[in-house]
Formats: sequence, structure tokens, C-alpha cells
Amino acid sequence: MDSSESLADKLKSLGVHLGLPKNYLPAAKLSHPIEQLFPNGYEEPTSFGEIFVVENTYSPNYQQGNAVLTSETDTLLIQKWAKLSATEPYRQNKFLFLDTETSGLAGGTGTYPFMVGLGYYSEQGFTVVQLFMRSPKDEPALLSSLSRRIEPFEVVVTFNGKSFDIPILNTRHILNGFFSPFKTLEHIDLLHLSRQIWRNRLRDRSLGSLEKEVLQMSRDQLETPGWLVPQIYFDYLKTGDARPLKGVFYHNEIDIISLAALMNYINNMLLYPIAENVKSALDMIALAKVFESLGLIDQAVLCYESGLTQGLPTDHFIHTLLSFAFLYRKRGNWEQAIKLWEKASEYGQPQACIELAKYYEHSQKDYQQAQIWAEQGFAFLSRDKEEHFKNRLLQKDLTHRLNRIKKKTERTSRHA
Repeated sequence: MDSSESLADKLKSLGVHLGLPKNYLPAAKLSHPIEQLFPNGYEEPTSFGEIFVVENTYSPNYQQGNAVLTSETDTLLIQKWAKLSATEPYRQNKFLFLDTETSGLAGGTGTYPFMVGLGYYSEQGFTVVQLFMRSPKDEPALLSSLSRRIEPFEVVVTFNGKSFDIPILNTRHILNGFFSPFKTLEHIDLLHLSRQIWRNRLRDRSLGSLEKEVLQMSRDQLETPGWLVPQIYFDYLKTGDARPLKGVFYHNEIDIISLAALMNYINNMLLYPIAENVKSALDMIALAKVFESLGLIDQAVLCYESGLTQGLPTDHFIHTLLSFAFLYRKRGNWEQAIKLWEKASEYGQPQACIELAKYYEHSQKDYQQAQIWAEQGFAFLSRDKEEHFKNRLLQKDLTHRLNRIKKKTERTSRHA
């Protein structure tokens, strides 16, 4: 590359667009300016020019579906799951909820956020602030306003923000010569926790799906689907008609509100897992796995017990028996583990037979009983006509184990 090229030329060759779209219309030619669309919007001055801001505040008792929006509760468990450094719960007013609307959905240096939605708690309730770029030249002003507004907060909460929103914002700060304020913030990405909690029951765990299936709410006809958002913004830059953007602002605002409601809902699930807000047995056993990963064994046991008693589909029931038995084994509670393995063996589970054979061989030195369980495991495997890699591994394990047990049985018989 020619060393005489300017930085702008180099960035352009890489697909990074810093200037205005070719068909951008100056403000004087706008047919339906955004200022008329949002009477509650206002111009915010920054050192880099003005940025358009829309702000709405919801009362403290506002509910999003079946979840309260404001709830000053202990967030230490969700902080522990997210591996935050703080050992004490953050106050509610230290959380900042963030969602962006961008010029593309794939990310990369050519993608920029034209709207950043922020939600936070105050004495008045829950406030949603939307920073909007009326043209790409407003980006420095947007980033400047964003950095100032982030200062009071310590934790940013997103939905897929670790993979999308925050990397894009970090990139745009760098390209504009700014330090990214997100480098100093803790981060909770609710997408990953939602996938863990609802993995058994919901195939689609997008925020929109969780609104319907978990929060029990639906969006109104003003909603604009996310895949259409970039095109609507580009059309606005070409025509100056801001009216279609109303659905984009609504989409972003509801994302922020649902994000805060979902965090409260999940936090209550972690604090009170046996309460009636966890109504699905499938959710309960997924929650048990979350507690187990956090080392909270007592809570995991309660959730496993509750899930088993509520009634589960057969495949989940068997899987839960095995998971619960392994948890008891780790705690040294062999009596309960054996009961669960025996129950799983009634459903033809060779893994349960292997665990019982191991117990009787190593802990009880009862080689006859160990042989019975190993042979039973072989019988279960022989019924499965499909060739699975896992089955081959189990068969190899059982062959080795059974040969060893038989030798021990013979030695025991000779010395009897």
C-alpha cells in the first residue's frame, strides 16, 4: 500500500465508511424531520456537535408482562454467574442496560451504531435514553454523549452484547480516536444465562421469544423486526422521511425495558428457585445445572428434587437421574446415588449399570454384585441396534471392567 495514502483512503480500502452516504440529504431538504416525530426529543450539545436524544421515564411500579421493572434485590448470584469481581451486590442504580441499532447485522469495522439505547434506574423510576445519529457525521457527538452518560455506572447489561454491541462500540471509539468507556465496566450478558436456563424448554431463546414465553408479553403493531432496521435507516438518510423510524425507536426501547425486566425475573429465579415463578420442571433441572456450576450444591439438590417430582419427559427424567446421582456421588452420599442409578437402570441405562459396577467393585469389594451390574450394562447395550460412538466407548469400558472383575472373583474364590 502506498505510504502516501491518507488514513481515510486506507480505511476506505478496508471497507470502513467514515463519510456520508452518497444520497444523503441535508437537513434543509428533510421532508419529515425526526424532531417533528418525537416532540419529547431534544438536541444535546457536545464538544463534537449536537446529537438527537429521546428520553422516557417509566414509573417505579411499571411491569413488563409478568415481571416488575424495578426491584432493589440482592444480585450477588447473577454477579457470581457472570464472574464479576465485586464480592458485594451492586445497587440497582449501578446497572446500565444497553442495546444498539446498527447499519448492519454482521459486525465488522464497516458497521456502526446509529442508535444507542440506554436504560437505568433513578428516583423517578426507570429511564430509557436513546441517542440517535441523524447522519453518520454525528458519530463523534454520539460517542461523546455516550461516554459522559456511562460514567456513573459500574455494570453494563446486554443481550448478546459480548459478541455484538460492545465490540462494535469499542471499534467505533478506536476509529474516532476515543478511549472506550466499556473497557472499565463489568459486563453481564443475559443471552448466555438465558440459554442455560431455558435450554430444555425453548428452542428459540432470542429476546423476542423470551418476552412471549417467559415474560408473557407481546409487542404492538409499531414493532419493526430487527433484520429490517438497517434498511430503514439507510432509507431515512436518502429520503429524509423519519416516519418509518418510529418503529425502530419503539423496537430499541422495548429491547431495553425487556432486558431490565428479564434480569429481574432471572435474578428472582436464582434467589427463590422453588417459588412458583419457576413453574416448569424442565426449567427447574436446567436451573439445577446452573447452581451446580456455581458450586451451590444445596440449591442444586433442591432444584433436582423439585424437577423430578414435578414430572419430566422420559429422556429428561433419565438424564436428570444420572446428573443428580453424580452430584450425590461428589458429595459422598452413596446411598442416594445408588437409589438414583438403580432407578435409571430400570430405563435401560448402561451408564447407570457402569456406575453401580464401579461402586460394588471398588467401595464394597462385592465382585459378584459388580459382575451382575456389568453384565446388565452389556445387555442394555446389545438392545441398542444403532452404532453410536458413545456406545462403543461404553462397550469397551464394560469389556475391560468385566474381565477385571471376573479375575478378582476367581482370586477371591481360591482364597475362600
